[in-house]
Amino acid sequence: MKKIKKKLPISSFQHWKAQDYLNEFYLVVVPDEREAIKFQLDILKKRNKKTLTLEFGCGPTLHRAIAAAPYVSEIHMADYLEENLETVKNWLESKNEFHNWNHYTKYILEKEGIQQPSLDQIHERESLTRKKITKLFQADASFKDPLGIKYREFYPFVISGFCADSATDDKKIWNTYMRNIASLVLPNGSFFTAALMNASHYKTGNKYFPSANINRIDLLKVLELDFNPKSITIEERDLPEHQHQGYKGILLAHAIKK
Repeated sequence: MKKIKKKLPISSFQHWKAQDYLNEFYLVVVPDEREAIKFQLDILKKRNKKTLTLEFGCGPTLHRAIAAAPYVSEIHMADYLEENLETVKNWLESKNEFHNWNHYTKYILEKEGIQQPSLDQIHERESLTRKKITKLFQADASFKDPLGIKYREFYPFVISGFCADSATDDKKIWNTYMRNIASLVLPNGSFFTAALMNASHYKTGNKYFPSANINRIDLLKVLELDFNPKSITIEERDLPEHQHQGYKGILLAHAIKK
């Protein structure tokens, strides 16, 4: 007799808890973020000038901004959920209950070639990041202009990690979200994105949230609509360590806007 696979109860983002997400993925430097950080740093190191940068869909996290800080002139951060932005703000203001990112900062410094970074070096990098982050936006990727018309094709560099794919289980909606995020990138600007690969959900605490179940071809097709096809780099990472959280791999991509 064929076993019937039980369908998981997928939660809406009304049930999202930033602290559950941080506890699930960011108490240690997890395998998928190790790969995403290395890929992001490679892109940043190749950029020949410091420019204004947007992190779209930052969630309650700071590690991508910490990685970017020395390579950019200024960082704006945007997210759909007010709770996520409030968590970021708590870290920026060093309020009592902010999440500790020292272990991620240490990993980033190691990937930049610093052996056994000191606590002073970690604090220096995080202080620099606080100075570089100048704006927080509440944003909606379902809007044609997620930050408003003023910011259409505004940013020379946009980072969006595990955002559009982790907001819906519908590929058509994911496609729309990706196009709208792409609209924020300046012509000839750079775009870095990371996504769960072949995943219909991911686990946060005791809840499951939707994922768009995309693969490399899906990502290539949507990027080719707005970015120079010859500029697109997509890499896969197999990460069976994350299977219990709903996925076994990730996609990492970089592209230059048409």
